[in-house]
Amino acid sequence: MRRASHLATALLHAAARHHIRAATGYLDQLLTTLKGLDICPTTVSATAAGTCLSSREREVLAGLSQGHSNAQIAARLFISEDTVKTHTQRLYRKLGARDRAHAVAKAFRGGLLT
Repeated sequence: MRRASHLATALLHAAARHHIRAATGYLDQLLTTLKGLDICPTTVSATAAGTCLSSREREVLAGLSQGHSNAQIAARLFISEDTVKTHTQRLYRKLGARDRAHAVAKAFRGGLLT
């Protein structure tokens, strides 16, 4: 998985070097492909990382933004607290965040939350 993530990051950097613009659809197509492979580059903006978030990760992010605890999020989504922790760690990695507050701030700035 780590090797695939490095490959994805290298592809994004190559695209940037060759001036492939998001408007042409290449970057969107690449991010869609990476999402299908469950690979999300860690060196892109929160907006681009949002493309890689699963629907469950978005639900957990919404719970974090509302100040809910892991237990509250777990009860609301009918999943275990350990599963919430797993989703939270993946959110941190995908958004490049250190903690809950940082993840929520990045999500708001990136337009993932309103």
